[in-house]
Amino acid sequence: MRYRKNEIWSRILQPSVTTSRPRKHVELYREMLDEISVADDMGFDSAWLTEHHFLADGYCPSLMVTAGAIAARTKNIRIGTGVLLIPLHDPVRVAEDSAVVDLISEGRLILGLGLGYRKEEFDGFGRALKERKGRIEESLDILTNSWQEGSFSHNGKYYKLKNMDLPQNLCSSQSQSGSEHLQSRQ
Repeated sequence: MRYRKNEIWSRILQPSVTTSRPRKHVELYREMLDEISVADDMGFDSAWLTEHHFLADGYCPSLMVTAGAIAARTKNIRIGTGVLLIPLHDPVRVAEDSAVVDLISEGRLILGLGLGYRKEEFDGFGRALKERKGRIEESLDILTNSWQEGSFSHNGKYYKLKNMDLPQNLCSSQSQSGSEHLQSRQ
């Protein structure tokens, strides 16, 4: 069977957890960063990160921190979030963090966003699962506006922002690629 490079890569990154000897997270993260560095040297196209919370099986709860570490250790491989659970996050913080990772990586970040589905994760963050659709819609508006030049306000059901203005030097890479990508998906 023939796989694209990133398909093989997603299989490499699946955490291996056994009931007889659970892997320590420090080992998983170290191995992940080492493997992605080797994949970058070998010419792999992309590495993808998945987000989940409150699980002992090695899923990553902090994608932007991990993406930043990958960006600092690699030169060519694209770094994707597949997916960041945006209803669980502050969208302004995601806009800033993703802009920083995109700058560190010199434009290699692929920001994939998703709704989430695990009630335990929403409960853990004090969010209602039934609000996820409204939260992702508002978050997309906020992200798109955050990466544009000039200030903006947002008066939604879940988020209220007044005269927000992210510095353009922070968002120079995202404003050209990220917001255009988000707009093309809406």
